[in-house]
Amino acid sequence: MNEAAPGIRGNVTPPGFSRGVRGAIEFVARNDAFDEVNDVLAKHGSLYEWARLQPQNRVLRGRAPVYVATFPVSGLQVAVRHAWHGGFLAPITRDLFLAPTRAPRELNTSLQLAAVGVATTAVIGFSAIRTLRFFRRVDVMSTYMPDAIDLGAVIEGHTPHFSVEEIVCALSILLQQLDRAGAIHPDLNAKNILLSRCTNGHIEAAVIDVDVIRLARAPLSPHTRRENRSRLARSIKKIAAISRPNRQAGDAANARAITLLGAHPNFDGVVRQLLEVCESDV
Repeated sequence: MNEAAPGIRGNVTPPGFSRGVRGAIEFVARNDAFDEVNDVLAKHGSLYEWARLQPQNRVLRGRAPVYVATFPVSGLQVAVRHAWHGGFLAPITRDLFLAPTRAPRELNTSLQLAAVGVATTAVIGFSAIRTLRFFRRVDVMSTYMPDAIDLGAVIEGHTPHFSVEEIVCALSILLQQLDRAGAIHPDLNAKNILLSRCTNGHIEAAVIDVDVIRLARAPLSPHTRRENRSRLARSIKKIAAISRPNRQAGDAANARAITLLGAHPNFDGVVRQLLEVCESDV
């Protein structure tokens, strides 16, 4: 079923994507996944519920669990999250968003970032379930990066085999990409930067939570670059401050953590290197 979806407005459907309606559910999906998304919604009524019911080798964490699912025909693996509000009004607004929600913007921003060379996860599509008259509950699915880990988890000590030099280099490249693209990220923090090893063996840093990114005139001015990077620096300091007492106590969890950065003998020096990246070229 490929109909116009009047509730998903404000953005033209990007090339390579299609819109659909199934009862109270409006959805947009990449063309190669459209039929399977339509089938999933017909059987489960929700992308998030479908993903939750699949066997989980790894459950990712955000404001709520992010589930990994595989489409049965194409074999495409996706990470599916249910959108929730943040901030002090979150207990009231919960998961209700005014139409058209932020999902169309997230899809378009992810495509724009990729087009100008900013590493980010590809949004495969989203669904919006009509609740009451003006509100929607939203699920967003992105390509799943099986070996990715966020920078915050790395600082906490749950790090795969990445060297300090690789992480510092990858972070520096990502920040330069954001600068050149004119990308202003009002919530740039260590938890929305993913690190993964590419097929060429290099470590890549990718930005997520792109629905809040605003693309301004490129390249960014020194003042705006500094604001972007200051947010990231603050989050690194905050996570490091929480992690440091656990390391000093030598608790069992950290003792079992895969080392390199996680149990680095010069932890403060490593954090300093990450902060220097945030302060460089400004």
